[in-house]
Amino acid sequence: MRNAIVAAEPNSATLQAILGSRALESDDPQLRLAAMLKLADCPTEAVSTGTKSIGERLSNPSLVTLGGGPEDRWLLDAWTSAASAHAPEVLPRLLREKSLQASPEFLNRVSIVAEHAARNKLSPQAFGGMIAKDSNPQITGAVIRGLVEGWPKDYQVTLPEDISNRLVSDWLSGDMPLETKGQVVQLATALGVRKLDEAIASIRKELVDRLGKADSPNDERLQAAKQMVILEAVNPKVVDTLLDQVTPQSTPEFSSGIVAALGASKAPGLTKTLIEKAKSLPPDFLRNSIRVMLARPDSTKDLIESIEAGALSINDLQLDQRQLLRDYPDAKIREKAVAMMKSSGGIPNADRQRLVASWTDTTHDKGNANNGKLLYQKHCALCHKHGEMGNQIGPELTGMSVHPKEELLINILDPNRSVEGNFRTYNVQTTDGTVVTGMMAGESKTSIELINVQGKREVVLREDIERMTGSQKSLMPEGFESQMNKDEMKDLLEFLTSKGKYVPLSIASVATSITTRGMFFDPAGMAERLVFPDWKPKMFKGVPFVLIDPQEDRVPNAIMLNGPNGVMAPKMPKSVDVTCNASAVAIHFLSGVGGWSYPATREGSTSMIVRITYEDDTTEDHPLINGEHFADYIRRVDVPKSEFAFDLDGRQIRYFAVNPKEKKPMKKISLVKGRDASAPVVMAMTLQTE
Repeated sequence: MRNAIVAAEPNSATLQAILGSRALESDDPQLRLAAMLKLADCPTEAVSTGTKSIGERLSNPSLVTLGGGPEDRWLLDAWTSAASAHAPEVLPRLLREKSLQASPEFLNRVSIVAEHAARNKLSPQAFGGMIAKDSNPQITGAVIRGLVEGWPKDYQVTLPEDISNRLVSDWLSGDMPLETKGQVVQLATALGVRKLDEAIASIRKELVDRLGKADSPNDERLQAAKQMVILEAVNPKVVDTLLDQVTPQSTPEFSSGIVAALGASKAPGLTKTLIEKAKSLPPDFLRNSIRVMLARPDSTKDLIESIEAGALSINDLQLDQRQLLRDYPDAKIREKAVAMMKSSGGIPNADRQRLVASWTDTTHDKGNANNGKLLYQKHCALCHKHGEMGNQIGPELTGMSVHPKEELLINILDPNRSVEGNFRTYNVQTTDGTVVTGMMAGESKTSIELINVQGKREVVLREDIERMTGSQKSLMPEGFESQMNKDEMKDLLEFLTSKGKYVPLSIASVATSITTRGMFFDPAGMAERLVFPDWKPKMFKGVPFVLIDPQEDRVPNAIMLNGPNGVMAPKMPKSVDVTCNASAVAIHFLSGVGGWSYPATREGSTSMIVRITYEDDTTEDHPLINGEHFADYIRRVDVPKSEFAFDLDGRQIRYFAVNPKEKKPMKKISLVKGRDASAPVVMAMTLQTE
């Protein structure tokens, strides 16, 4: 039946046939997947007597679960596509499912469906069909959120008076959550609904009361602050009301949350107001405020003028903020900023090679690793992860001890010399003037997602992009030398190159495969994946392994070597080199599996060779054998010279170790494909130094 659905023409007859069948209730998730994907392509048609409508069928959330268990990502995607294609029929049915207790992920998908419906310019009648006084409050909130996000700025409709009145009476009733009421007002304003003054005044009073309750949880007060700004974005009194809540006694989380809420404000004089307020508050308030100022051209101009007038110093700006000014999307602002920075000493040394040479002496002497750890926490942990410390925004630094200090110094002082594509910056200016800067975290047909040095993710719709400029520059800004002296740099380098008993090796630069999607035949193949429940470091037999987070199918997280079968394996390299600047008694692997490994192919052939190149350029080979070290990934298959390590949703990853014959430093470890038909996979490597 699945094959018949896949092959069927996407027309009204196919739609009727699927709705009249039991494909959408099948225990086979692949059949349900195929049915929903086909429905997404079919036109909406009236259904024959006795057949449930597409709205009735797709309003059943069990479609996206496996045997009543957790929601399945692929089924969720298929449901979202089908429901979006038939949103005017699906959403009214969902809204009336009063007993449905939806998960956060399902509610998020409902919002996406509503957003899609709004972008397709809902008719007044279709919009009116979604308004119901006794609707499911969870679903209602999700639908309203999506409609607000997706409503086209240039789409004006006049609602019939009865629908307009129901919107005010049903969606702005006392039972509706306060946050949802604020979004309803936004939507009603865009729809030209009158008689909102009383509702806005009531919401404003409720928000002010909630904000002023100092004994309430911070998240509740900050949510009220965000709603106040959204409700009255150009009102300077809202700015004053919010800033009155921030005092020297306020927690850093509350202060930064208020500033973040003001990021949506378009009130005149915001920059000067924030600068004045910062004089009586800890320095973090000003640092966060400057990020808000840099998000809009008008406030950025005010910021530059404030520095020129002496109200601020260029040193009040962090390195990434100075870099944004130097690369600002607006040419006139960029020119003005560069001129200001030249006069105030805010431009870093342009001759990075000479700068690196002048700091090379920091690599020659031993530093204090304990002090270096503190410096790492202060300057690096915001963007980089080392062991359990820090955030995974920039490259993982856990295994950096295998690199020489000279190489690390270059990466620190000249971050733009060799930039991996994943860590380049993009500057985006939106149609409303907002400026968003960060590295590309993901993209779809309708939007892009950027992540900045604070770890904040921001989604920008493609239709809202005024201009976007990619850069060859790293997310890490130049000018790090201004943050510490040479003795401190010596300590930081000592910490980064300190080797314990176990040293995880970074395979990020040579990873070839993304294991959260189909690895061998089809990127959508659910059976072809190796997925950990999370991507935190793992321990097996006392050996720590650092995994690469694939970041939602965006980043290669494993090495797959060349193989003759399938679609992807023939495109993989026949060897990769992993940097290694240390001696070791053992090299530990999370590996031992591959596509077309034993028993899919005969045992006894060489799957992979571990080739060690020592510092003196001598080499030694360690052949790893199919059926002894390697087995098929698809299920647990035990072989004598590797051990089962982790069950990955029915698939396996195994463990083995290779022992170097020499105790001298190794320059690199090469993973070389053997001559058999397998495609070996390596997910992590760790050196044991003693």
